Amino acid sequence: MENQELLRINHLKKYFQTPRGTLSAVDDVTFSINERETNYTCMALL
Repeated sequence: MENQELLRINHLKKYFQTPRGTLSAVDDVTFSINERETNYTCMALL
């Protein structure tokens, strides 16, 4: 039985403006999380 895809993130980008300029926290990250799959690395990005 194939696991169903629960969440897909495509080309996620997150930038913050600081007094020193733009900080790239996440730049062009793509991942998915399937049913019964735990991925702490991906969850830390959220």
